[in-house]
Amino acid sequence: MTRAVAARAFEPLFTTKMGSAHPGLGLSQVMALCEASGGTAKITSEPGIGTTVRLIFRAPRRATSPPTIARSRRQPPQGATCC
Repeated sequence: MTRAVAARAFEPLFTTKMGSAHPGLGLSQVMALCEASGGTAKITSEPGIGTTVRLIFRAPRRATSPPTIARSRRQPPQGATCC
């Protein structure tokens, strides 16, 4: 895709398909989802070679302590073997 098309690709209703009954909503919805999650989306493209759309999200915050795992104190059924 050309630079001019890539610059407009995230605009709502932008499409390169003239006469199409389908408005271009896909990439604008992708951008909205990314931004609502604290991230963004970026396009890199070289005409005749290909286009890449990168979705960039914030890394989740790390817990201050590792989560604890509740362990069962039940005993295995009588006569059961393990492993």
